[in-house]
Amino acid sequence: MKGFLKWSASSFEIKRDMACVSEAIRTEGNIACNFQGITITNKNLFLLNKVENSIRHLFSNTINFSRILHIYVWLQPKEEVKEIENEAGKIIKHFNFRKFKQNDRILTFVDSVNSLCFNKKYKIKLDNRTLLIDIKSENYDIKIDSNTNAKTTSYIQYTIYNSKFSRFLHDEFKIQLGKKSYDIFMPKMIKNAGNDIKKEIIGIVVSCEGNIGNFNKATRLISVKMCSRKYLSDLSDMLNEFGISNRIYKAENRLWTLKISRKKNLEQFYKTIKLFHSEKIREMKKLIKAYSKNRFAHWEADKAYLRAVKDFGSTTSENLAKHLSKDSNHIRFRLKKLMENGYLTRIGGKCYGYYRKRDPYVYSITETGKKFINS
Repeated sequence: MKGFLKWSASSFEIKRDMACVSEAIRTEGNIACNFQGITITNKNLFLLNKVENSIRHLFSNTINFSRILHIYVWLQPKEEVKEIENEAGKIIKHFNFRKFKQNDRILTFVDSVNSLCFNKKYKIKLDNRTLLIDIKSENYDIKIDSNTNAKTTSYIQYTIYNSKFSRFLHDEFKIQLGKKSYDIFMPKMIKNAGNDIKKEIIGIVVSCEGNIGNFNKATRLISVKMCSRKYLSDLSDMLNEFGISNRIYKAENRLWTLKISRKKNLEQFYKTIKLFHSEKIREMKKLIKAYSKNRFAHWEADKAYLRAVKDFGSTTSENLAKHLSKDSNHIRFRLKKLMENGYLTRIGGKCYGYYRKRDPYVYSITETGKKFINS
C-alpha cells in the first residue's frame, strides 16, 4: 500500500490520484465499519468519472467495484406498485417507499449500470396507470424523461471492494469509519503536500461540497458548507496560500460555511483551481463572464434605468424589470438608490387590509435625474 505514496528525503509525498480519491471519500463518501467497502455517491458523472479514473491509475485496473443507480419517483398518495420492469425485461422485485414531507409517497429502487455511460428504461405498473421513465447519461449529467412528467431524481453509488485499501485510508489518511461529518479533518500529509496537489484537493472538495452562486452581484460567490469547522479552516488556509481570500460563517443546524466572494478572489480561483463537476464548471464560467469588461458601469446602468423611467412617464420596479429583462430585486434596489440621490421620486407603498398588503411604489424622474441623463 505504500506504493500509493512517493518516498521523498524526509517524508511520504502524496500522489495526485491518491489526493483525489482520499478527499473525495473524506467529504463525499464513507468507509464501512467492517472495512469491507468504500462508497461515494453523487449525481454528477463527470466527478465520478474523475474519481474512477484515479482509482484505476492507483490499482492498474485490478480492483473490484460496482456502480448502483438509485431512483426516486414521487407517486400520488395511496398509489400502489404492481411491477417494475427494466429495459432488459428484468423484474425489479425489491423496492421501498419513503416520505420527505407529510403527504409524500416516494418509490425507491436500485439497478446496476456497467459504466458511467448508460441508458436505462423502466416501466412502473401502478393501480390505474403505467409510468415510463428513461434515465440516461448525457454530457456527464443524468437526464430523466417521463411519460407523465412524474417527479424523478437519481444518483450513482460507487462502491469499491478492497479491505486493505479501506484500512490504508483509515490508518494513513485518518479517514474515519461510518458516519463522520462532524469529525473530519485534514491530516498533516495532506496539509504539507505540494502546491499542485493542494490545487487538486481544493478542486475536489469544491466539486463535491461546493456551490457556485451567480444570481446577481450580491450572490456571486463560491460557498462550501460542512459540519466540520476544522476541515473548513484547513481548506481556508490552503486557499489563502494561493491568494484567494475567504471567510467562514456559522450556518444553520450545526453547519459551517466557507465563502469566497469579490471579483479578484473569484477570478483568482478560476485561474488557479480546476473543478471536476460539469455543472459547477458551467456555473463558474457564467460567474466569471458576468464580470466582463463589456458590461455597463454602474453610472451607465443607472442612466439606462432613468431613461426607461422617463420614457414610461412613471412606472413600478416590477414593470421596469420586465421591460429590461432584469432581476426585480436588483431593479428595486437601484431605483431606491437613485431616489436617495434625488434622481427619482415615488408615491404609493401604502399598507391596507387585515394582511397589510402594500400598493407598489410608482417611480417618476426628477429634473435632477434629467440633468444626470444629459451629463
